[in-house]
Amino acid sequence: MGSTENAGDRFRLRLRAERERRGWSQGQLADKIGGCYASTIAKIEAGTRGARLDEVDALADIFGISVDVLIGRTGRSADLAWAMSKLTSNAQKAAGDLRGLSERLTGDVQDIIAVTTGSNDTVANVMTDVHAAAQLLRASEVAMTRLSNQFPIPMGGIGS
Repeated sequence: MGSTENAGDRFRLRLRAERERRGWSQGQLADKIGGCYASTIAKIEAGTRGARLDEVDALADIFGISVDVLIGRTGRSADLAWAMSKLTSNAQKAAGDLRGLSERLTGDVQDIIAVTTGSNDTVANVMTDVHAAAQLLRASEVAMTRLSNQFPIPMGGIGS
């Protein structure tokens, strides 16, 4: 690494820097982790207590950075791979959410069509708007799926 600091020192310094950059107190950060106390964060930052692996993982997620970056391993390729995997994961989730919304909206439209009678212009206008919204959701789902396929997660996870 070219540094005399060990991984624990780099981690605790980066932890404090990330917390302070966001303007969070130790208590606020502990609340975001859940099941953690401000005194625990204080001890980790002071170097009198090490962080558990689950805590390091949670902190990286909270800060929106990779564990490598959090522990001071600043290799851009590792961080890029992590960022791409998060993009892929979020795009896949968004595509699924949009698919579900589109299906529910389409079902609602079909229900409304089934119970409406006559040629009420207001109902027809609403139905046109709802149908357009459903089509937009479907197009968004297709775009998110395409995006998630652009950056597939390597077999075996990041770094494979």
